[in-house]
Amino acid sequence: MLTIRSLFAIFLPGPDFGARVRMAMGLVVAAVIAAVFLAAFYDPAAARPDTRRMSCVQAQNLVQQSGAVVLSYGQYVYDRFVADRRYCQYYEETAIRVVPAEDTPRCRLLHCRPVVIFPPISPGR
Repeated sequence: MLTIRSLFAIFLPGPDFGARVRMAMGLVVAAVIAAVFLAAFYDPAAARPDTRRMSCVQAQNLVQQSGAVVLSYGQYVYDRFVADRRYCQYYEETAIRVVPAEDTPRCRLLHCRPVVIFPPISPGR
């Protein structure tokens, strides 16, 4: 089991000091290789489809098939779009969000927004 004490014990002199240093260096090399591998194959754009690169019908079909999906619709703009009210939280309702698509600048998709209930305003108070 790897503990803080065992990590510090790697650097204490002793008969097997060289073996412990080699083991520590092996762990460091493995961590660096894993980090390089993850950085090389990580593609954040693949995780979030962009409505500007699909037709409006394709975007609407994707939402209907998935039920709920996060879509980009601008360089730094994204939202979670839903097929219907079932995919919203109990305190949310559906609303139409107009987003740009490849074939039209006004593609209508549903998203969830919080329900705002204002108390009645009584005159004179």
